[in-house]
Amino acid sequence: MRKWTTIVVLLIGNAVLADMAAAGIGISAKVGTLGYGGDITVGLLPQLNVRSGFNTFFFEVNTNDRSENSTKISADLKLQTIPILLDWHPWAGAFRLTAGMMVNNNELSLYAEPGDTVKINSIEYSLQHLDGKASFNRTAPYVGVGTGNAANRSTRLHFSCDVGLMFQGEPKIELRATASDPVIQTALDADIEQERKSTEDDVSVFNIYPVISAGVSYTF
Repeated sequence: MRKWTTIVVLLIGNAVLADMAAAGIGISAKVGTLGYGGDITVGLLPQLNVRSGFNTFFFEVNTNDRSENSTKISADLKLQTIPILLDWHPWAGAFRLTAGMMVNNNELSLYAEPGDTVKINSIEYSLQHLDGKASFNRTAPYVGVGTGNAANRSTRLHFSCDVGLMFQGEPKIELRATASDPVIQTALDADIEQERKSTEDDVSVFNIYPVISAGVSYTF
């Protein structure tokens, strides 16, 4: 009995190794709501791939408005994620179901220049210093669907598309400011807290981040 069990295990193991050898490795370039970046896809089985890569983008959200001798708080958005994903191709074709996680370094930085007059909670303040940031959970679950199989050696060139959701959690807001006149620092602190809460409400819509991307892949 042990002999037949050993033979069956060896046959299954050889079949799995053969399937892994038949699968390829692909590299992809893509662009989407996570920014621009690239992936490496490794075939594990004909219907299962593992995928990882890097996405990044930088965007200045607000610009200074000095038309009324006042300055808005400026904001810079930094997108940076590292996906660690499994792609399941249920019919061994291009269509795929994807699940995994993102190493999430997305961040919104808030700032004003020294000496700027900034409207905070509807009141203008002359500031020595203002900075802050909105950050999210460093690990974010991801689910989605897509097309394209960069590990499929039947053709070298593939086009891909992904649509999914990244659950990055409620934003964490930090905001600090120093008034040019120390006498009004207490009032500024109270208004900064109100501004922080308002900003938190403004960016709360990003707790579930939509992911849409398109790209091209080459299989080795």
